[in-house]
Amino acid sequence: MRPTTAAERRGSNARSVAGGIALVLLISAIVSFAPPQGATLLSWRLHDFGHVLVFTIAGATIASLLLQFRAAAPDLGWLLVAAITSLIGLALGVLTEMLQDAIGGIFSRGDVFRDVLGTAAGIAAAFAWRVRARYRAVAALLLAAALGANVAAGI
Repeated sequence: MRPTTAAERRGSNARSVAGGIALVLLISAIVSFAPPQGATLLSWRLHDFGHVLVFTIAGATIASLLLQFRAAAPDLGWLLVAAITSLIGLALGVLTEMLQDAIGGIFSRGDVFRDVLGTAAGIAAAFAWRVRARYRAVAALLLAAALGANVAAGI
């Protein structure tokens, strides 16, 4: 097997970034639509948990994309990746609620909170995927704590 060239690696990274951005945009669009008026409590609870789930995926995707660039940008440390991912998750959460409000729904601070908690769980998952084996248990505990916070928040 021949080694990959720098051009092939750049092309692969570009595809990863494009795919990641498309996934995050799709996820944001999915949570922009709330259940209709008169929906059952179960529908609303599933929608609430959907915020956590899709923002966990979005957070993991964003953090993973940023972590790919650590070799090219050594100043991009773990804490900075977590901070940037958190800010993007918060912005997407607010934007999806604004979109929902614009199409006849209600802006929900609770949904934004669930989006942020989901993003935190995604960050923990991305870090768990990339850290050395001896730290995976710690990352898994952080992920469990983030998901547990979602349950405790009354999802």
